[in-house]
Amino acid sequence: ARADRARRAIISFVDEDAGTVDVMYPKPGGGEAEEEGIKNKFVQKLFDFELTGGAAQTSDAPAFKDNFYKTAAAVKDEGNQLFKIKDYEAAAERYTVGIEAFCGRPRTQGMQVLAIAENGGGRPELVLTSIASVDAEGTCELRSGAEVAAAATLPVFQELLPLETSLFMNRARCRQNLGLHLEAAQDLTAALGLW
Repeated sequence: ARADRARRAIISFVDEDAGTVDVMYPKPGGGEAEEEGIKNKFVQKLFDFELTGGAAQTSDAPAFKDNFYKTAAAVKDEGNQLFKIKDYEAAAERYTVGIEAFCGRPRTQGMQVLAIAENGGGRPELVLTSIASVDAEGTCELRSGAEVAAAATLPVFQELLPLETSLFMNRARCRQNLGLHLEAAQDLTAALGLW
C-alpha cells in the first residue's frame, strides 16, 4: 500500500492466484478510495482490540465505572501498541478516550482542578486550584470565587497522576507526528499543569 494511505482499510476483493487484494481506504473528510493489486505480504491483521472495541470504546463505557484505573491503563496500552506501528491517528483516538474519561469524572467540593484564569496582565493562564462548591447545574465555584462550568475544568487525581499525565503526553506525541503542533502544545501544557 502507498505510504500516504491509512493503515486501516476494508478488503474488497481477493485474487488468490495473483496473491493480491483490493482495498477501500477511508478518505480524510469522508468518502472512500480504492487501491487495487496490493501484495498479500503488505496486508496486516488489525489488533484484536481494534476488532472487539478494546478496553472501552468511549469515555462513558461501563468498564470505566467497574474499574477506572484498570480500564484507563488498558486504553493507554492500546494506544501505545498503535503508536509503535506508527498509526498515530488511531493511537491518539485511544488516548483521547482515556483523557475524556478523566475529564468526565464528577466534580466534588475540595477537588483539585486545572482551570483557565486571567493573570495580572489580563492574559489567560492555566492555574491549579480547587473547587469550593458545585451547584445542581454543574457550575463550579473555584477557591478564587470564580464560577466556571465543570467542563471548563480538568480534574487532578493525585493517586492517578502518572497515568493521567502520560495520556496527555502520548497524545501530544501523536499529534506532533500528525503535524497538529498547536494541539500537541495544548496537550503538553495540560501535562505540565497537572504536575
